[in-house]
Amino acid sequence: MTPEQSITREFALRELVIFILVVLGFVLLGTLLSAGIAPLLGIEDLPKLLENISEETPRETLKGVQVILAISQLFTFLIPALVFSIFYYKRNWKERILLHRFPSGDNLSWGFGLLILTFIAMQLVYWLNKQIPLPESLRAAEDTSQALIQAMMQLDSPYALITNLVIMALLPAIGEELIFRGLVQRIAVRLAENVHAGIWISATLFSLMHWQFEGFFVRQLLGALFGYLLYWSGSLWLPIIVHFVFNGLQIVAQYAYFQGAIDVDIDQELELTTGNLVMGAAALILTLILCNYVHRKRQSERLEYERAMGENL
Repeated sequence: MTPEQSITREFALRELVIFILVVLGFVLLGTLLSAGIAPLLGIEDLPKLLENISEETPRETLKGVQVILAISQLFTFLIPALVFSIFYYKRNWKERILLHRFPSGDNLSWGFGLLILTFIAMQLVYWLNKQIPLPESLRAAEDTSQALIQAMMQLDSPYALITNLVIMALLPAIGEELIFRGLVQRIAVRLAENVHAGIWISATLFSLMHWQFEGFFVRQLLGALFGYLLYWSGSLWLPIIVHFVFNGLQIVAQYAYFQGAIDVDIDQELELTTGNLVMGAAALILTLILCNYVHRKRQSERLEYERAMGENL
């Protein structure tokens, strides 16, 4: 290890410790705030409600849950990410987490192309993931999350749809990308001294954070896609935008299904027919080909990202 690498690792370790303390502090604050505000929203036992939420849950209670979800997103991801970035990196905080410029139209085009191909390939990955035996307690986490989404879809006004998009698509896209790609990936790359290792470490932690193991590899793959979007574009806005579109389309599709506008439930279990197997495999191959093409074409952006990751305060 060179002296420069040793210094970079020391700075990264310091970043990691302070970052963890900031996140834990705001998570605790958000938990206390949620517990304090829940009774004012008509929610007496918040953990029990979230565990047993269903389509039968009263709508007024669901509106209270929306507030709790917003608090959770803000205090777990968005606020700690901004506080850490602004106070630790100071004047250059946007440049440090690559939030200082918007992606070009070219970046958006191949970014969405990769998203479409990855989404198709993920159906096969999800089916394979579900074949892994899991304890019932871990399977229950996936069911609880799906029950929460389905319950939120019972709020059927256009205003409720917009609110759900903000809480379940926009806030997660901004907050999670600030945390996992803007900060965790940056620290992981600097500690591992390897961009690819940092991207996959961040993607793995991103998937673990969701605590939904039937879709663990799907979310890990998605997290890696977001990480490479940042690496190849040099703009954190690209994974934020793609993440929002990915979440938002699912919410709109679920809303349309529950309103009877479409008859396809995107969350129904995929049947592994020969056609689906071929389509998933083809999409996976095309994804890898496009990734290789973008990787070769984005040499200047890659070098800029690697240089930015090597800079110390």
